[in-house]
Amino acid sequence: MNNVEPIAPHLTQGDVLKDIGLGSAEVREARLKAFIYDELMKRVDARKLTAAKLAVELPCSREEAADLTHGKVSKFSLNVLLRYLIKMCGSPGAAVECLLPFSEPMNPEQRERVVSEAMKVIKRRREARQGKNVLRFPAHSTENAE
Repeated sequence: MNNVEPIAPHLTQGDVLKDIGLGSAEVREARLKAFIYDELMKRVDARKLTAAKLAVELPCSREEAADLTHGKVSKFSLNVLLRYLIKMCGSPGAAVECLLPFSEPMNPEQRERVVSEAMKVIKRRREARQGKNVLRFPAHSTENAE
């Protein structure tokens, strides 16, 4: 005879991510990563890119491209996935536009403001990386002021 006890069913509270113990911020990040990954893969599939071609396009290693095409999203940070999406969309503005469905519903004016603000942030970060608009402090004088 088989002495296996039946397993009691687990009733979910409606959100599996919360049921496994993830906090609100972690749940939001996991959902955003999944959304970005889905948008990224739509573009990869539409262009019929193999992992090798994707590695050249992004650019990334072939191993990373293979991980992407095989759905190993947990290996990538949110920033890396977003950077790849921007590359596949052709511009930061296009990437911001494709991410808007993830946010709360908004009217056209709100949508325009969000895209505009996101583009300003992207521009500031790009300029900071290029050394523009970086605060510089004057060299201190060794002479005593009189």
